[in-house]
Amino acid sequence: MYNAVQIEDLYLTSDGTSGGLPCRVEIDGIARLRPAFRRTVVLPIEGKPFAQLFDNLIGEQLTMSIFVLKADEYEDLITIIDAADAGDGEIQVRIEGETGDLDLQCVLESFSQQGEFDEDRIPAVTLVWRIAAVNPPPEP
Repeated sequence: MYNAVQIEDLYLTSDGTSGGLPCRVEIDGIARLRPAFRRTVVLPIEGKPFAQLFDNLIGEQLTMSIFVLKADEYEDLITIIDAADAGDGEIQVRIEGETGDLDLQCVLESFSQQGEFDEDRIPAVTLVWRIAAVNPPPEP
């Protein structure tokens, strides 16, 4: 399954914008990240039981494989990584797909590319992320 991905202000598309043709992006094990919360049922001495929710995504690893990334978008991605490294290290990653939408703050664990640039394209880039936080959904 492929996912629509935005890293900071860079859309992983043919031209880096929201209107571009999406890149083929595979995210290994994304289905295990749903639902976004785990729960424990609390049984009080008096009153009705209630669910105590906790975030299960913090610390989880995401492996993102991007196929056929253009040179301009590759350079934009490097700029985002360099800026994060100079700051707190966190990068916003938004994922839209069949398993649901995720808006995350992630730390990049590793970055690799396979192959060399050919006609302004690189065949594959792999990003391994650790989830640092889950961003709240936007208010209506």
